[in-house]
Amino acid sequence: MIVSQAKLHIESGDIQGIIDPSLHEEFDIQSIWKIAENALMCVQLQRHMRPLISEVLKEIQDAITIERVAAVAAREGNSDERLMA
Repeated sequence: MIVSQAKLHIESGDIQGIIDPSLHEEFDIQSIWKIAENALMCVQLQRHMRPLISEVLKEIQDAITIERVAAVAAREGNSDERLMA
């Protein structure tokens, strides 16, 4: 049920529909999309369609890098990198 609901939101482009409101929009939307798309790949029914754990780890590391770059940009006054609702 949760996977189905998340998949509907992601496929329709409504990523905000699945984001925890307690995050207070303190994230970069690009990293959220990266994690969401990766999560969808991890729940594929066919085993051969799922990514290797090393690929999942790399995607998570990439998302963390995006967040760090966005945080630096926000501290320097360039908040365009952050999600604005």
